[in-house]
Amino acid sequence: MNKLILSLAALTAHSISAAEIPCNGDFEKCTPAKNGILMPEGWGINKGQTKKAEVQNTNEEGAAHKGKFALDFEVEKGGQAFLTYWGKTNAKVNLKDKVKMSAYVKGTGSFSLAYILYGVPEGGKHTFMWTAVVGKFKASGDQYQKFEKEITLRSFKKNGKECSNVVLYPVIIVHGDSTLLMDEYTVTITSPAEKAAAK
Repeated sequence: MNKLILSLAALTAHSISAAEIPCNGDFEKCTPAKNGILMPEGWGINKGQTKKAEVQNTNEEGAAHKGKFALDFEVEKGGQAFLTYWGKTNAKVNLKDKVKMSAYVKGTGSFSLAYILYGVPEGGKHTFMWTAVVGKFKASGDQYQKFEKEITLRSFKKNGKECSNVVLYPVIIVHGDSTLLMDEYTVTITSPAEKAAAK
């Protein structure tokens, strides 16, 4: 019996926990923007990083992989679309966690699944840390394909100071000369579980 308890304790100490970040990645929740274009709730276009691009939700027949809506990208050659999910994510992370991003995409062109991190340097205020790409992909075809990649977050200091309260915001980048539909975008954080205090 004691051996069984010790074995279970050892498994718990080395277990991992995984959590999917809520980010309206099925794009089903949507509202019209000021210009009347239908956009997924929580997602914002970075106007400084976006050029020669049209982005909108669509519920045209056959557009969605699942549900009613998909995110439609039309990006001209030399352009780029850059979207960030600024909605509530509860996505506090540690800099040893793994981040897996996936999406179903069809059409022609290239895109990146990425993230932005904000944190609080020692003695400082909540500030931008960096933007990083999890994976860059190329799609081609009129059938949805699943694209996914996982990476480990890298350690980082802001002006030589460690950061705490690190929060991750999902990012989608669609590169120039691309016509794509995206659906079922997910972000999963996997982190080593806290070791139980052995007493």
